[in-house]
Amino acid sequence: MDIVDAARVLDASPSWTARDRQGLHAWCSAYATWLQTSRNGREEAAALNNHGTWYEAQFTALLLYTGRRDEAKARVEHAKRRLASQIEPDGRQPRELARTRSWSYSVMNLDGWFTVARLSEEAGADVWNFRTADGRSLRAALDYLVPFAGSATKWPHPQITPIEWAGLVPLLDQAASVWKADPYRTLADRLRPAGQ
Repeated sequence: MDIVDAARVLDASPSWTARDRQGLHAWCSAYATWLQTSRNGREEAAALNNHGTWYEAQFTALLLYTGRRDEAKARVEHAKRRLASQIEPDGRQPRELARTRSWSYSVMNLDGWFTVARLSEEAGADVWNFRTADGRSLRAALDYLVPFAGSATKWPHPQITPIEWAGLVPLLDQAASVWKADPYRTLADRLRPAGQ
């Protein structure tokens, strides 16, 4: 996804030639096909945890970059079903909570989902505000983490390494903007390392 973002910035540069653009476009198209057809790609597509989430993000980014917007939109609609299978109504992410670094994996998986949500806008869909009838949503997943972030309330799941609260800051910043919710920004400012 970072390569695709960088390529879009480079499009404005005279040093980034049409040949460069066409070469990267062809490579991204071939990689998208590989993700769909290779054994590794199919396994990641079927993964029920953060691997599957990041597959969705990566594949959607490639589809959008290569001009396959309709396919990207269909992929995002498929991703909503994956979201519903990964996030509980109370916001827990059970497959990430089962890890020995459950906070870290919960934040990483949610970061993948926020990436999918950002890409969904470009695809003409809305993952930010998607919510199942029983309440499964990105916002529920973030709200599950918020009470523990930098507070005296102990994280009740396994975490064998120290929790890095700052990892939640970019997600809180995005949430504050998308959902127009100042409490997320306030918490982000409290958790943000000095000088950032």
